Amino acid sequence: MKYLVVLLLLSLSAFGGDEGFRYMGGKCLNKAGAEGLNPGYLGQCSDLRRVVIGRLNLNGTDFSGSDFSDSDFRFSTFEKTKLDGAKFDGAELSSVSFLEAKMSGGSFKKAILKGATLSSVEMKEVDFSGANLTEADLRFGSYLKSTFTGANIATTKLGEANLTGSICDQANFAGADLAAAILN
Repeated sequence: MKYLVVLLLLSLSAFGGDEGFRYMGGKCLNKAGAEGLNPGYLGQCSDLRRVVIGRLNLNGTDFSGSDFSDSDFRFSTFEKTKLDGAKFDGAELSSVSFLEAKMSGGSFKKAILKGATLSSVEMKEVDFSGANLTEADLRFGSYLKSTFTGANIATTKLGEANLTGSICDQANFAGADLAAAILN
């Protein structure tokens, strides 16, 4: 398994790498001020759209400004990662762990987070519109001013989660555990 992960990482680096883009002021910029992403790079401003990799340990990495849209990272771990401005739109993230991750201004629009762990996270102004969060663990997390419009949150664990200022229009909370959750 270790050799497979190394091979996958080497394959990613063959498609590109660090082209010097860093997340500054809400944008991915290089030293010349041009906007862009780092293809195949594992760090800030990564371009990992439409990538299929599962069971990968990405813990502690700063993925600010990165784009994971339409990717498949099932069973991977993003624990204690920094994800400011990151996009996971349409991504398959079932059983992924984001334990203690921090994100501001990112999005999970229409992402599949079935059975994912988002407990003890700090997320602010994150868009979960249309996301599938069934059976996910969001306990003890902070989701300030986030958007859950049309999200499926059925049978999700939200105990002691803080959703202050969040928009939950047309979200499905059927069977969700809301014990001591803050929903104002």
